[in-house]
Amino acid sequence: VARYGMVTFRQDDGLAINDVLRIGADRDGTLTVISNAWYINQENRREQRHSGQPVSGARFHSVTLNLPKQLSESSVGNREMVQDRQGDWWISSGAGVAHFSGVRELADLARLRPRVYTTRDGLADDNVNRLFADSRGDIWASSYHPPVTLARWTSSSKVWQRYGEAEG
Repeated sequence: VARYGMVTFRQDDGLAINDVLRIGADRDGTLTVISNAWYINQENRREQRHSGQPVSGARFHSVTLNLPKQLSESSVGNREMVQDRQGDWWISSGAGVAHFSGVRELADLARLRPRVYTTRDGLADDNVNRLFADSRGDIWASSYHPPVTLARWTSSSKVWQRYGEAEG
């Protein structure tokens, strides 16, 4: 909801497609959206005038994520995105988590090759439903398949640790 009422954004506003799966923000608070077909859409942060009232970011710019085939063809709907304190992007999928490091601008997500983490690397499950970046800079990944449904990537050790029913 915008300061001056409800605003709807569509392809005319720069979204790659109108099929929005997740809405979030980068570390600076810029509205960022994942659309179907692995598009990342980010609000342009310029101020515009509409009917005498300020409107923030009336347009988006979009890129297609540079994902390996096993992630780009994974299940629809299991997409989450977070940006950590270093500016790295983490994207969940039905086949693991993609970690894009060295991102300086949105266009880098279309060019950089991500590191993909799976259960072989310590994820609780390859089908990751949610991601969260905590205040320490660690990344949390969750899934729906017990007994182990949670994993944490510690920024200090760069290792995933699993948590399940046994850990409380």
